Amino acid sequence: MPIPLPSNSHPALRYCTRAGWALPLAASLLLVGCDKETATTKAGDEQADAGVNDAVVDNNIKNAVKAVEQAPSAAAAEGGPPPSGVFAPGAADKAHAPGAPPHIEMVSAGSEPRVALRPPLDGKQKLRLTVAKNYAQQIFLAIDYQLTASIVGGDEPSDNPSDKPSDKPSDKPGHKSALSVVFTIDKATPMPPQQGMPPMAPKAAETIQQLKGTTLTMAMSPGGALGVETVTMSKDNKQPGGDTLAAMALGGLAEMVSFAMPAWPQQPVGQGAYWVADDRAVVSGVPVVRYRVTRIEKLTTDDISYSVDLRQYAVDGGSVPTGVPAGLSLLGFQSQGKSVASRKVGVLWPTTASMQSPVVIQLANPQQPQRAGQVQISTKAKLSLLVAAPKKK
Repeated sequence: MPIPLPSNSHPALRYCTRAGWALPLAASLLLVGCDKETATTKAGDEQADAGVNDAVVDNNIKNAVKAVEQAPSAAAAEGGPPPSGVFAPGAADKAHAPGAPPHIEMVSAGSEPRVALRPPLDGKQKLRLTVAKNYAQQIFLAIDYQLTASIVGGDEPSDNPSDKPSDKPSDKPGHKSALSVVFTIDKATPMPPQQGMPPMAPKAAETIQQLKGTTLTMAMSPGGALGVETVTMSKDNKQPGGDTLAAMALGGLAEMVSFAMPAWPQQPVGQGAYWVADDRAVVSGVPVVRYRVTRIEKLTTDDISYSVDLRQYAVDGGSVPTGVPAGLSLLGFQSQGKSVASRKVGVLWPTTASMQSPVVIQLANPQQPQRAGQVQISTKAKLSLLVAAPKKK
């Protein structure tokens, strides 16, 4: 049955250890209690630790990242990302309207020779994606996925936000047609836990394995970027609480496969080119406005090596992470990330991609704003091709 992805208000989610004890996710997210000042300081420290690597990214890229944080686009002039990482009500829509295609702003076209790198949006591909999420050092959820990605739909989508969608149900505003990617989970295998973390309980592991056959549908923009639409669960997933655990797992899958697919510009670019793209995404159940700075590190006749620096901002204070009960509000949201990847010229899918995205979230009860809970969620993922993708000529 189709369900929205992800669910962000299910208090009953439990992660079972080998001994059979249950740890409520909502409790684990609030284990660290502190006042506002302490929470803000720790969030700032975490943000600094997760920042751009000076050895990898030059001053031009760091300046572009700063521009993202200060005024990522003209559309965000009045509602730019706030220091807390949480937009005021309605401000996120000014930064990037819901359903609009990614906005790409070229900063530098790079050196000559320049070539068009926007890939063709068609075909089917076998992928492997490993996703490991660490929730507040209390929950470790790591899954090895084997996927089949199939592009379906009509004409290629439009870059123009004013284009009206067709009457197909899965159309998004700004798209002329329902061009989407359907990811089918061919296999889902729990991975060994990190050192010091308990192994996944048998029932939880069975729920993960029963994700086989589940499909994840994501809208595709003209430049190849992805946005979450819906999930159709496997009929075999019948474990108690399985829908919630599955939503948690599939949320991580969608988050990382989307991170792995940047928006490619229509304009020809060369080595050293970099651009900023803003769009919408979901991070651990929290809707965000996402900004990505993509840089061409190396470009040859056949291969592209590139990096992506990520900044994400919660659309408002009313959304909380998956598994947290209603009644709490979002005080702070610090989210950054880094991806290093490569792909073939003329091929949509990355040959390899390594991603890391730490998030620091501050939550509080509106009735007791002086007390805040802080949770750190760290996500690491690797994507690779199971079968080499044919180059389009």
